[in-house]
Amino acid sequence: MNYFQEDEQVLLQKSVPNLSNHDETTQQYISLIRRMESCIKHNVKADSEEGFQIGTRLLELSNDMFQGDKELMDKFWKVRKQPVEDTGLYPISDDYWSLRNVVWSM
Repeated sequence: MNYFQEDEQVLLQKSVPNLSNHDETTQQYISLIRRMESCIKHNVKADSEEGFQIGTRLLELSNDMFQGDKELMDKFWKVRKQPVEDTGLYPISDDYWSLRNVVWSM
């Protein structure tokens, strides 16, 4: 995570969901990702009620994860748009990015 300052790295290492963990937060993120994938597969729009519900929950989890640091949250999401080979993070597609932007702009 060379994209982040040392203090940011410490926070991220503590709070970013890790697929090898089976904690509640990680499970909630996995559930949201599955719901997003289903919406994308079935052409459910990001500005639909389902998209809004997913995005709202994602925003709540992200606020907790980043302890309200919106600048770090945005920085993290932008890094996740890059290839996994470059970041070591699970990448997000443009479809996920669209969903995030619709909800976070409300």
